[in-house]
Amino acid sequence: MIKMKLAVLALLVVPGSSLPNNISAQYYNDNDFDNYRDRDVTYQDFYAELSPHGRWVGYPGHGYVWVPDVGPDFRPYSTNGHWVWTEDYEWMWVSDYDWGWAPFHYGRWDYDDYYGWYWVPGYEWSPAWVAWRDGGDYYGWAPLRPGITISINFNIGSYNPLIISGALPRDATSHTGVSGITVLTTGKM
Repeated sequence: MIKMKLAVLALLVVPGSSLPNNISAQYYNDNDFDNYRDRDVTYQDFYAELSPHGRWVGYPGHGYVWVPDVGPDFRPYSTNGHWVWTEDYEWMWVSDYDWGWAPFHYGRWDYDDYYGWYWVPGYEWSPAWVAWRDGGDYYGWAPLRPGITISINFNIGSYNPLIISGALPRDATSHTGVSGITVLTTGKM
């Protein structure tokens, strides 16, 4: 049974990591990161680029937030994209959405029972605004909600996200492009 699970995992990870990474809205070449990361963005940039792909709504405590036009199975940092290992930034989320350059690298995601996932604009770039956890044989990640700031790379205490975006077996992270795996999508981490 274990051999069968590993074979299925290999079929999911290896083809996804060996295919060319075609990205229309994001760069993943280490030489391009500095130009991409240092890009000056404004609220108007976000509004103009994201409006065709969702709607802007007033939200208490956050001002205007963006709600993407995606299906109910959408999960930030899990749906329609993949993780890529980079020398400078380690794991980076590369979205396959045309609009992915903004909400996966600037600002933060949160969840509302009425709207579903919504994005709060922010102006600082990151390879992915997620909290990482590990347990047993899995790594998991979840979006950092608005107002959560982590500026050092160790954990004292814990951050319990409302919803987990994804998890994958430890051995799957040895590939440079991880896609097609989400074994856990909801619940406390």
